[in-house]
Amino acid sequence: MSILTRSIIGLSLLLALFLVAAGCRKQTAVNSDPIFPNGSQSVAANDPTLKAPEPPPAPPKAVEPEKPAPEATPPEVTPKKGNWQPPTQAEIDAARKAGTQRAVIKTAYGDIEVELYGKETPITVASFVKLIKAKFYDGLTFHRVEKGTPPGPPNFKLIQGGDPEGTGMGGPGYQIKREISPKLKHVAGALAMARSNNPDSAGSQFYICAEAIPSLDGDYAVFGKVTKGLEIVGKISKGDKMISIRMK
Repeated sequence: MSILTRSIIGLSLLLALFLVAAGCRKQTAVNSDPIFPNGSQSVAANDPTLKAPEPPPAPPKAVEPEKPAPEATPPEVTPKKGNWQPPTQAEIDAARKAGTQRAVIKTAYGDIEVELYGKETPITVASFVKLIKAKFYDGLTFHRVEKGTPPGPPNFKLIQGGDPEGTGMGGPGYQIKREISPKLKHVAGALAMARSNNPDSAGSQFYICAEAIPSLDGDYAVFGKVTKGLEIVGKISKGDKMISIRMK
């Protein structure tokens, strides 16, 4: 074999070895990055770009039923002033025995002092005194005021109060018998009981004459008289309050 032939064979073998080596390197490079079944490339566990899997969403928070609003504290209820008891026989007898008693009607304009004639009108005085001692009249209004001028009756000057409703329609929840004494007239300062058309329908409402009203004599029960402060009666206007009435 000639030297040329041997050279060609040697070069061929070298070329074949080179090609085999190159093929092995290519196969190794391909197999170094395997593909996961889901198609994503593998990443080293310490890769800083690795994101932790997001936690599953929290289950929806149960909705608690709304709690009912706390009940408001009910306002303090004051007892109605129309459920009192009439004077007892013992109280009527005591009023008769006491004879003349005195009381003070306190107003914003001053005091009105009155005498109560228990000997002549024991039922009426006993009822009036009982309501006074129970502080029934405190804070009530003079709901009617007549000045003797239109649209009211002429020569008819009086103030009227003692109605817990302030309308002229209320009372203590009971009625008393009318007491007419021929000695007691509707003179200036007379203290008398108001009533409806029924003669025996007086309760707690009373009136004071600023001037004499003789036309009322014999129909309405006069049971007392102003002894001091008659000028205060003329200052009272409709809606003014009687601050209190107290026994003297």
